[in-house]
Amino acid sequence: MNSRFPILSALIAALGLSFVAPVQADEPVLPNSVATAPESAPPKPAEHRNTKRKVKEVTPEQEQRILAFVGTHHPELSTLLQRLRDKDSQQYQIALQDLRGTVERLTRLQQKNPKRYEVEVENWKAQSHIRLLRARRALQPDGVSETELRSWLEKEVDSRLQLLKLNRTEQAARLAQLDEQIRLTEENRNKDVDQELKRAMKKTRARPTSPRSKPAARRKGPTP
Repeated sequence: MNSRFPILSALIAALGLSFVAPVQADEPVLPNSVATAPESAPPKPAEHRNTKRKVKEVTPEQEQRILAFVGTHHPELSTLLQRLRDKDSQQYQIALQDLRGTVERLTRLQQKNPKRYEVEVENWKAQSHIRLLRARRALQPDGVSETELRSWLEKEVDSRLQLLKLNRTEQAARLAQLDEQIRLTEENRNKDVDQELKRAMKKTRARPTSPRSKPAARRKGPTP
């Protein structure tokens, strides 16, 4: 990663792909409240690993879906991705790769369970904003207000609570179905046994028996 581009540190930290270096006391405040490590700072192990990471590029169609999703639900992150694409194509591909799994999972969920999808998206949005704010705060402690961070933390907890309640509702519905199946099985126990026994006996009686072949008659030889 090229540390000369301040926007990269925020994005990589927000996606959990690399380290966030502390801001130096004599370092000027850069736009968007994002600062970067000095040129002489030694690379961290996490950063070194990422530069060696083999990048599996996403397809153009997947990239379009990812950018559309992020642009809709986290415009600030979308801006960071666009700048990253212009500055470091490899890290841009890594970012897309990390986002692809989440976007594809939520896309499938949208078709299968729209109600859960809405809550899952809200939880992702909160987590994504929290990562970005924490990265910025690590770079510049005064660059993020406690009120803003608290607001997103509350949203994350609230959406997580909604997911737990949805889980409980879905589990309760499955338990209700199981209870009904248990009730019907207990109620029809003897009837089911009688029916299965009757069916089994009927098949046994109807099974054709192969006729026994009679032994061949002995041929009488000539009388001596």
